[in-house]
Amino acid sequence: KEQPCFLSEDRIPDWVATIPNWATISVLHTDDQRELLELFKNEKDSKRKDAESAKRVLPRIINRDLVDIQEQSSRQVVISPINTSVRNFEQAKEFLKWLWLVWNDSRFDDTVRNRINFVVPTMDGGLCPAKDAFMGESYGNRQGSEIFKSIGAEYKELADVFESHTGESSNEILQDLGVLKYPKLHKVEKKEIRMYASSPESRFVEYVLQRHPLPSDLDAPNWYYMLLYSIENIEQFLGKLETKQIIRWIFSDSELRNAIENDVQPKDFCLEYRLYCGKQNRRHNNEWQLPSYVRYLFSNIRWLGSGGDRYSPSELLMTNNNNLNDFGLKCISESDIDDYADGVCDKEELRRLLILL
Repeated sequence: KEQPCFLSEDRIPDWVATIPNWATISVLHTDDQRELLELFKNEKDSKRKDAESAKRVLPRIINRDLVDIQEQSSRQVVISPINTSVRNFEQAKEFLKWLWLVWNDSRFDDTVRNRINFVVPTMDGGLCPAKDAFMGESYGNRQGSEIFKSIGAEYKELADVFESHTGESSNEILQDLGVLKYPKLHKVEKKEIRMYASSPESRFVEYVLQRHPLPSDLDAPNWYYMLLYSIENIEQFLGKLETKQIIRWIFSDSELRNAIENDVQPKDFCLEYRLYCGKQNRRHNNEWQLPSYVRYLFSNIRWLGSGGDRYSPSELLMTNNNNLNDFGLKCISESDIDDYADGVCDKEELRRLLILL
């Protein structure tokens, strides 16, 4: 026995009947279950508990050294071994089409979404984890595609699989699998943080201590660990995308926009620090209302402007008085805002966003 053998349901769903031939998984159908139960009739009668289903009896009475028979207790236990069976591009395409049948029968629950690291086919003829793939223009995601392609080969474009299934439904299943539409906010660990260093997380600590009242013991010399929410490669994205692309991204991606506008770290934000006496403490955000790391980055990274003249929103003064430039002040005018908003978003909404930043 190398792989488990699953007991099928009385009514075999289409997605079970159409499991790809190359998948290293076996399903014991109902008729075969009855025959096995008849063969082991004596043991069944002696071991079966009152009201216990035949599917519970069979895995108990057959020697696991011979075959590992398992009840099909959830879709996750069936999908997972098929996912690990995928070895090449063609299998990945067939697997994704098969998953469409599974998903159409019943949407994936949190167990399936969180416990299976799905494999998907990519445009270059290979395969990769779904969390490292993005939907391209063939899935109606031109904006997101431009963002991911701006930093090169860090992410893979998903192959065009659902030729006859366009629109929101195909996008929904892909997002359930973990395929990205936009760069995703997720938990990020920052270790060995050095105060007064040049790294973004070190500057963020200084920003927090200077502007936000905290319990006195947090005014510590060493914050050596933080668990916060950010976007992987965010500095590369903001450094390589054009200003209008970034603005369009903010106004298209509701998750990102909320993180910027709300300016609060989620409650499970965590930090560890060491006091002058050497004592180590760990604190969670809870009721502190600590500021959003994502807003901090968008406020302090230089992404506004054109050509070589790019500025961070926090260093710009919003005014129509161009003479202030002569005094070394960096300014952004209403005319600049008009240009940035043109064809991208509402001017007043952009104006309010820049004021927040």
